Amino acid sequence: MINEPNPADEIEAANCGHDDLLVAYLDGELDPQQTVDVERKLADDVVLRRRLHELQASWDVLDCLPQTLTAETFTKSTIELVTREATRELQRTRRHKQSTWLRRGALAVLAIGAAWGGFQTVRTFQTASQRQLARDLRVIENMDLYRSIDSLEFLKQLEQAGLFVSEESDSE
Repeated sequence: MINEPNPADEIEAANCGHDDLLVAYLDGELDPQQTVDVERKLADDVVLRRRLHELQASWDVLDCLPQTLTAETFTKSTIELVTREATRELQRTRRHKQSTWLRRGALAVLAIGAAWGGFQTVRTFQTASQRQLARDLRVIENMDLYRSIDSLEFLKQLEQAGLFVSEESDSE
């Protein structure tokens, strides 16, 4: 079965293409040449004239509706509200940026501190044997002399006689 075109659909399709032009015509927004062109089309096209009258009737109904006037305080309070909200959003953004920088700074300080602490720990363990060796250096240097001593008792007698010098007096 072949679908025959519906005349109402054709009129509706034609109207949709011209509504913007007709509205601009009613509002007086067309230049003189466009106005002349629309008036020629209206003179020749009954459907277009009918649509113009429908749009004009809609405009007339809109003019009958009560107009509400807004007080100046409404406009002022709305602007203040928008300004206040924009200021809050700006402050939130600034706080977020500041907290981000603070977190990054804290992480950097922690990373540097951890690296320094790790370095010191490794250094301490690596040099511990060297420090012990330095403390024992006198003993090591005189090891041949100590081997010739037969008893600990003999060393104690030498110490009591004042023949050994203490480390504190060497550093002075």
